[in-house]
Amino acid sequence: FAVTIAIDKPEVRPGQPATIIVRGKNVGTSAGTMEFATGCLTTVEFLDESSRVVGALLEMCPQVLTTRTLAPGDSLVSEHTWGRGRFDSPQLAPGRYQIRGVVLDSRALLRSPAVPLLVP
Repeated sequence: FAVTIAIDKPEVRPGQPATIIVRGKNVGTSAGTMEFATGCLTTVEFLDESSRVVGALLEMCPQVLTTRTLAPGDSLVSEHTWGRGRFDSPQLAPGRYQIRGVVLDSRALLRSPAVPLLVP
């Protein structure tokens, strides 16, 4: 599986939520199955300039076991919203960050390459 992440804007100002898409694609030649411990299939990690994780999206996830089988070339796609309001998590100080998508397969977390994010 290959994981990618896309964000609709390169910088997120207060009051301007960003839409983040995490995609897990089966790049193999046979069907692949992923298993999840909750109803949340993906999340987003926020990294500092040294590539250390400084936060992750906090979402309410139903506690249900979930299985997804993807044929070759098929994708699992999740859309997340992150803003800079006082109740949004994580709360980040102004600075340069990176984000990466995570597919929450209970057997092995699958991470995307990181993309830049500016928090002015």
